[in-house]
Amino acid sequence: MNTGKNKTIVRKYLKEIRNRLVCQKSLQTVFLRELKERIQLFQSSDQEITEEILYEEFGSPDDIAAGFFNREDYKELLQKARKRAILWKIACVVITILLLALISYTICYIQYTRRHITLTNDYIQEPNKFLFWKKYH
Repeated sequence: MNTGKNKTIVRKYLKEIRNRLVCQKSLQTVFLRELKERIQLFQSSDQEITEEILYEEFGSPDDIAAGFFNREDYKELLQKARKRAILWKIACVVITILLLALISYTICYIQYTRRHITLTNDYIQEPNKFLFWKKYH
């Protein structure tokens, strides 16, 4: 058995299905993940997978795409896709907030170091001036 060849065939089969499905990306992802899990359960370690076996067991990509919206678990898939989309949006918002916080911190740090370097440079360039001023005035 050649597992690399099996993976290639399964990947190609899933890609053909993805190209034929006309629906939301999140719905496609959920459906294809579940189909991939079913294929992995079907595939035994001693069996070589071919396109013909996949077509016989699961159907052709055209048939799967045509019957996609008539599936019994379509509503369940839709709910999973919505959850996935919501999680994706939340992750994007969190990442955006973290990036803004990092940018704000960087700006504040740069401003602080500029002020600190300016004061330090003045003192280093003319150290006696400050000492003289404090002693005699």
